[in-house]
Parts: sequence; structure tokens; C-alpha cells
Amino acid sequence: MTRTLPVALGIVLLGAALAGCTSPGDEAGASASSGGTDMQAYEKWESDYRACFSKAGFELPMDGQIDFGDRQGEYESVMAQCDDEVGPPPGADREETPEEKAAAKEASAAEEKCYLDAGYTPGTSDDPDAFSHPEDAPDDLVSRCADVYVDTAERALDR
Repeated sequence: MTRTLPVALGIVLLGAALAGCTSPGDEAGASASSGGTDMQAYEKWESDYRACFSKAGFELPMDGQIDFGDRQGEYESVMAQCDDEVGPPPGADREETPEEKAAAKEASAAEEKCYLDAGYTPGTSDDPDAFSHPEDAPDDLVSRCADVYVDTAERALDR
């Protein structure tokens, strides 16, 4: 399964989390039109997006692994509907900085190594920005390797 959406959301969330960090006194500078920090805006969007799926009978997993089996076609239809209804996540239309691109590339390599070290070969995709985890990987490994991705990206951005 290709994890384009979860990876994209993870990058956006990571960027929003880092952009949402403020020093004391900066909170007063947050624009009223932005509805607070970038992280608060993302959390509101995520809540609305999850609620849209819930209304349609889908509960999105927190670990980012999305596979609804024989309901996958219905899920993709609901995703298109929720994309239209809720819109893109805050910050999705901004260009990634060179540092963010490098961090994502480093994190993807670390995630791939996580699977390879466990004896699994990640899938391939025609989309160079998509990552396909091994179809037969157990859920705990998928979760652990996703954590490796996030930890690696955070460390790379902190440098």
C-alpha cells in the first residue's frame, strides 16, 4: 500500500509543529485571522477531517496505516468527498524548504532501512514522493518504522 497521504500529513504536521513553536511573548503576535498557532490550526483541520470520515462510517487510525480491505474503494470515495468538504491541511500549499526536503529524504532512507533490517523489502511506486511499506509487514513493524521516520525527520530539522 502506498502511504502518500500519511507521509504528506506527517510532513505537514511536523512542519506545523515546528512552525507553531513560539518563544514567550510571541503568542500575542499570532494573527487573529490565523486562529492561533499553526499547530492549533492543524489540529482543528485534523479533527474536522476525522469527523467527516466518521460521519461516513470510517474511523481513521492514529498510526497512519490506512487499509480498509474490501471497503478501500468506498474509503477513497469518502476521502475525495472529505477533501472537498474540509479542504487541504493548513500549510499544504506552501513549498517545502530545502531543509525540509533533505529531512524527508533522510527520514525515508531511515524508514526503508528499518524495514530492510527486519527482513522486509519496501514496495516500489511510480511516484518518487510516495513510500510503499511492505504489504506483509506486521502492524507493529509498520508503526515502529513510521516512528523511525518521524524521529529522523525531527532530528534532521533540529540540526
